[in-house]
Amino acid sequence: MPGIFAAGNVLHVHDLVDFVSLEAEALADSAAEYLLAGSLPACPLAVAAGANVGHVIPQRISAARDFTLSLRVRKPMQNVSIVVRQGGTEILRKKMRKALPAEMIQLPIKAEKLIASADMEVCVE
Repeated sequence: MPGIFAAGNVLHVHDLVDFVSLEAEALADSAAEYLLAGSLPACPLAVAAGANVGHVIPQRISAARDFTLSLRVRKPMQNVSIVVRQGGTEILRKKMRKALPAEMIQLPIKAEKLIASADMEVCVE
């Protein structure tokens, strides 16, 4: 809903208060932009939780700006890769020695790597 902003534990439970603070800072920037410009870029692209991913935030993106992708895995895993794809194209891969459902994983995503016309899927391989 335009003009309504949420961050932190309102969106999903955080394991560290640092993540709540970082989300709140990003939210404040967006709220200020909304107040000054009267709107924000449309977010037509879906971000889906794929194989072994419990949830992702954000669930929609514009592909016009950098953002931080937050996710949690469904089960404890070792020696895995977090893979982000758009339209079948891999845009990011992060290898991890362990991934736990209780720990938030955050990945910075650069706008220059995004495909402006394709939905995104995040999975663990």
